[in-house]
Amino acid sequence: MRQRNTLRPMPEVHEVQVAVSFMDVADFSEYTATQGDEAAVALLDAFLDVAEMFVKGARGRVVKRLGDGLMAAYQRADDAVRASVAIQQMLHARATVSDDTTPDARIAVHWGKAVERDGDLFGYDVNLAARLVEVAHPGQVVVSEAVKDAVAPLLPGIRLRAVGRLTAKGVTTPVRVYEAEALSGRGDMAQPIVLPEGWLLVVDLFDVATENLADLFVYARDAQAAVVGLGGRLLFLGTSAGEGIGQARRLVSLVGFPSHEAFRAYVDDPALAHLKEWRETVIAHQDLQAFSPVTSLRFGPFGPTPIEPAEPELPELLEPRHSSEIRARPSSVSGSSAASAS
Repeated sequence: MRQRNTLRPMPEVHEVQVAVSFMDVADFSEYTATQGDEAAVALLDAFLDVAEMFVKGARGRVVKRLGDGLMAAYQRADDAVRASVAIQQMLHARATVSDDTTPDARIAVHWGKAVERDGDLFGYDVNLAARLVEVAHPGQVVVSEAVKDAVAPLLPGIRLRAVGRLTAKGVTTPVRVYEAEALSGRGDMAQPIVLPEGWLLVVDLFDVATENLADLFVYARDAQAAVVGLGGRLLFLGTSAGEGIGQARRLVSLVGFPSHEAFRAYVDDPALAHLKEWRETVIAHQDLQAFSPVTSLRFGPFGPTPIEPAEPELPELLEPRHSSEIRARPSSVSGSSAASAS
């Protein structure tokens, strides 16, 4: 019996308004040539995994991976810009604490219309976004004028600075291009906490139990004075969301102490008994803990990684010419060797 031909259903095609983003690793070919294929692939996978995390965290989706980069889509242009800037911040922060080579990324965002089919995107605006990333410098996020017009009032903390016009094959009209960067500046981006060797990081987590803001200031001032007096540093003072000091609110301070002794003095020293009184008056449910660094980890370009144990440095071995040299320096030779030599 002859089998009848069946027609496959045509994939659903529809037009969408979308923010299209392309990103790739700058100078990836050169990195591959100098570091080797395995190292390059591992680094690329790590970069793309982290980039995808930021894309999804900003309510976007990864359309597809493209060799040394990827294509992403967002329903909102401001989400696309925030995710792109966050990726560059992450790379910069990791590079400041890593001895490894951290590749720079180039990222571009364009806002327009596209045809969606089977999850993929096609059209003129998609091609424009792909051309846009080609003119980005390493470490840069560039966006089109359409993005600027769509997000200008929605991006507190991010500056859009005009850098030029895009004229490229397939782009019918020159497009004004802007660089997106955090207002704090590249050099002021978040850095991991780094303390001198042997120091402790102390986390002081507590609930506010007073409606008088002045009481909290007095406690914070006295505590900071005690920390500094013991050679420590106040690294961070923060608060959780709340409606005000009179409402439920949790605060935290991060303090660095040069030793366990300094930390114990901060907690138990009779000279600082007034801090205990303030704690009982101002705060409740305090959790005061000290942490030593994990010395077996180091920060790599994409997170903490174990430190490979270093091979012990061996002294250079020299064959002595006379046995008298051995007797003159017995500490450099084991007892059994000296005995056999004599």
